[in-house]
Amino acid sequence: MRVARTVSLVILVVATAGCATHHRARAGGFPEGVLAGRRSVGTVAIGNAQTATKFVKIGSAGMGRSLYGNLSQWTDAAIELLAEKLTASGMTVSNASSRKLTLAITDARMSSAGGGWGFKCAVTISVEGTNGLKATFVGERGSWKYPRVCDAGISEAVANVLRDETVLAYLGY
Repeated sequence: MRVARTVSLVILVVATAGCATHHRARAGGFPEGVLAGRRSVGTVAIGNAQTATKFVKIGSAGMGRSLYGNLSQWTDAAIELLAEKLTASGMTVSNASSRKLTLAITDARMSSAGGGWGFKCAVTISVEGTNGLKATFVGERGSWKYPRVCDAGISEAVANVLRDETVLAYLGY
């Protein structure tokens, strides 16, 4: 009886303890049609303006599962995706460019959606250019895979940057 009680107690503690996921962002699932028909022959340098490098809580997936992210690393993922999309449309991304664009993911919030069967993540990205350009964009997407839902949010935020006519004019599109 004593062994059964001890085993039951251990199972109860382990089952309710939950876990935390420290997520390394990999932006993917970029929306179709962004920059469609647009070409540029200009150059741009893209920098990371997010100085915070500690993991912050993004949200909870229930049952003790929490998602944490390093917003500086997430900004690097956004920059990598932005550079890929700009390069694909003919622009040269180079640190030597006089045209500078800095990005910072300043906030990310994950919550449940779809009656608790799915998740959504809203990612806020700040963009600044050397000509005084300052803008903030939010990308939000949903998924049933809570560790990957914020990757989709990052992709949507970058897509919203590339949908903005002021940013496109600054970039020479």
